[in-house]
Amino acid sequence: MPSVYLECVDGISSKFWQCSIKGCDVTSTYGKIGGAPSSTTKSFPTAEKAQAFYDKEANSKMNKGYQMKGKKVKAAPAKVMKAAMKVAMKAMAKAKAMKVMKVAVKARMARARWRARCFASPGP
Repeated sequence: MPSVYLECVDGISSKFWQCSIKGCDVTSTYGKIGGAPSSTTKSFPTAEKAQAFYDKEANSKMNKGYQMKGKKVKAAPAKVMKAAMKVAMKAMAKAKAMKVMKVAVKARMARARWRARCFASPGP
């Protein structure tokens, strides 16, 4: 008997959704966390159709932001953000170093031209 329990907790609401299959029947229980739950049962002609409905509903809830209870969801995005920030900081440092190098090369070239003009030997 497959079963799933999902919760959606955000700034303005905290709700749950639970679904289970028993033979050809799919039972969904939902509501506010801590409140009175509501329940519906759908019957299907075959167990395969019941399983397809169960999978579709569970995927739909997960796409809407519901998550399995007890699952740590903040760890992975934080790691990804940290890695992305490292890459971005390296790219910014490299771009800044390239800009400084360009300015230094331009200054060196300007000095070389100035020296060539100032210290050029007069012609015979």
